[in-house]
Amino acid sequence: MKKLSAIIFLLTLFYSCSTTINSLYNFDYPLTSQKAYSKNTNISVNIPDGWFTAEENECKCIDLWLIKNDYSQSLNFTIINADDETRKNIHTNGILKLAEYSKLFVKAKSGKSFKDFFNEENFAIGKKHFYAYQYSDESGKNIRVVLFEHNNRFYELSAISNNSTDNEKLWVIQNTVLTSLN
Repeated sequence: MKKLSAIIFLLTLFYSCSTTINSLYNFDYPLTSQKAYSKNTNISVNIPDGWFTAEENECKCIDLWLIKNDYSQSLNFTIINADDETRKNIHTNGILKLAEYSKLFVKAKSGKSFKDFFNEENFAIGKKHFYAYQYSDESGKNIRVVLFEHNNRFYELSAISNNSTDNEKLWVIQNTVLTSLN
């Protein structure tokens, strides 16, 4: 009986520590047939129903920007520029290494207002792997970041909402947009 209990415990421990294949959120928000194209790279996605694409023109740091028609939410694709050593480290150690670098940047940017990361997940869409985490910014907004590699570049897709009661729907939209990634 002790052996069986030990085996069940170890299997439970292994299962709870294993990589998540599915996201915490669905992939079922309607997308239009209209494509949005990045300014600087060769990335494109279908625009969600009730959204539009815009061009950020102040810092030129957003590569592809999708905005909800009422301006309450946005999806921001940004390129993560890495030196050769960092790129090699990420390719050797996988997407978790990319997440480690991204989270270090968030902590540094947030400073003393940083609390913690939550709802971290590792999931796949087809053969493409993604890593997501959430955090609260200095104004208390929950932001979900999804990291991925596409055509030998690293990207961060941030989902930001001005209305905290609609976050889960935004995360579904974010996931769904990733299914149309070209």
